[in-house]
Amino acid sequence: MSFTPRAVVWALLLGLPAQVLFSSSLVAQATRSRAFEGSVSMRTTLPSPNGAQTQVMEYLVRDGKARVNVAGGAMSLLVLPAESRAYLLMAAQASYREMLLPTAASSGATPPGGGARGPAPIVTNARLGRTETIAGLRCEAMRMVMRVAERADSLELCVTTELGEYVNPLTLMRGGTDPVQDALPPGGFPLRVARADGTVMLEVTKVERRRLDPALFSVPLDYTRVEPPRRR
Repeated sequence: MSFTPRAVVWALLLGLPAQVLFSSSLVAQATRSRAFEGSVSMRTTLPSPNGAQTQVMEYLVRDGKARVNVAGGAMSLLVLPAESRAYLLMAAQASYREMLLPTAASSGATPPGGGARGPAPIVTNARLGRTETIAGLRCEAMRMVMRVAERADSLELCVTTELGEYVNPLTLMRGGTDPVQDALPPGGFPLRVARADGTVMLEVTKVERRRLDPALFSVPLDYTRVEPPRRR
């Protein structure tokens, strides 16, 4: 199994070139989210050959660490800034893969698998002057426009600052820079992301402040480490 099936989830979610979602500031983002401890449930709607598919993801935060569970926990991504590591856990195989967190020094490096990066996207955002309440949290509406060469994509987000800054799973798997993340307000966490046509790709459905078991943020002792497939 490669990173590809779950890594592309976030690129598909926003319908953007992969490089738009890369981030070099992930360690600082995850560390600054320490004020919140608990779980965030998200509903995502993704395109597929058989039509749009909806799935629920669980996002856990504790002491600056993050865990994202997908497919009912069949696959999880741990973000451990203190170790400068992230771990992809695969429950069915009782295995895991280890990844280095991207750093400023590596943000301009060639992407994994070789090849030059495409043109840097230009991101602009504007506050829309209204607030909403989603899953019990107040959020501010904003419009974000990303331009890459001749292509422009527009998104409408509702962003809260009550959860700490958002950690994007694709960021960990690919590395680089993330102008979308950088364009969010300090401590911003999107509670909803929608396309210009109103299609909602991501929406937080439940936020629960609760104590979490520290074991959730560690690789299980009976898991076997596996290496990613070699790229040609």
